[in-house]
Amino acid sequence: WSSDVCSSDLKLNPRSPEALTAYGNVLLELKRPKDAASALDKALALQPQNPTTLLYRGLALADSGHREAALKDFDRILSLDQRSLFALYNKALVLIALQRYAEALTTTEALLRLEPNYVPALQNLALLHGEAKNHVAALAALDKALKIEPNTVDLWTTRGMTLSQLKRNDEALRAFEKAIALKPGQVEAHENKGNALLELRRHEEALASYEKALAAQPQYARAHALRGRALSLVGRFEDALAAYARAMTLKPSDADFHHYRLLTLKEMGRLDEALADSDSVMRLDPNRPYFPGEHLALMTELCFWRGLDAGRETLEAGVRVNKKVSLAFS
Repeated sequence: WSSDVCSSDLKLNPRSPEALTAYGNVLLELKRPKDAASALDKALALQPQNPTTLLYRGLALADSGHREAALKDFDRILSLDQRSLFALYNKALVLIALQRYAEALTTTEALLRLEPNYVPALQNLALLHGEAKNHVAALAALDKALKIEPNTVDLWTTRGMTLSQLKRNDEALRAFEKAIALKPGQVEAHENKGNALLELRRHEEALASYEKALAAQPQYARAHALRGRALSLVGRFEDALAAYARAMTLKPSDADFHHYRLLTLKEMGRLDEALADSDSVMRLDPNRPYFPGEHLALMTELCFWRGLDAGRETLEAGVRVNKKVSLAFS
């Protein structure tokens, strides 16, 4: 309806910047960012310094993948009004998407100096501190946000994840349980509650949490893989392998899933198959921290299992194929 109204206004006055801006905003709401940007270009040709039009076009450009151009529009708004909260907030979002975290932090801090209780900015602040591994500062930002909005599910879930990073798993559990109480089908809270329970070696309870996540979202590959790890830890190895197979069907190229399965295969004594998964991890995630040493250890274990001569051939083949393993071997 609003799209029809805007189209009628444009037919009556095709050079109205207000009508073009309104039409661009409607197209943006309809998830048509390229068409929105085109309409907003026309509005800005008529009224180049309109902050509202610049904001909408910045959003449309960001949504269509033109993030650098979006930043220019947000900066133009800020050159007109340094106190524009919307421009600062959306500029920070684009900088986060571009992984320019230091600039995003500066922008977010500028926004919070103007509006200290703006919860979306506090969420961004927590995210940025988390990226910098400053989890104590992230927790402080989340706690401030929760004083303002105590019933926001995402804040409780993120708080739990932050506490998990700090190895405060009992507190993390309470945060995830609060999120679940507010929204029982919150998949991320169930998944991360399971992770915290695994850390606490409460494997059966972790398994139940992953199964609740899957009840809410049956096609969630990571929950299938984590369920497999929990099944393995309670000794249900064949069920674990079936869970990994399901996860890999949904998402074949996830290095974590291969890593989980190789751990289970090692526990089952199926070292040749474990080595195949180890090779997959090296291929899918060649920069994985510490993994070349784990890969080498598995090949060394195979040496003893197969016998000296056959084992030496396995080890030498692995060294020839993978430079990182070669460095570890040397």
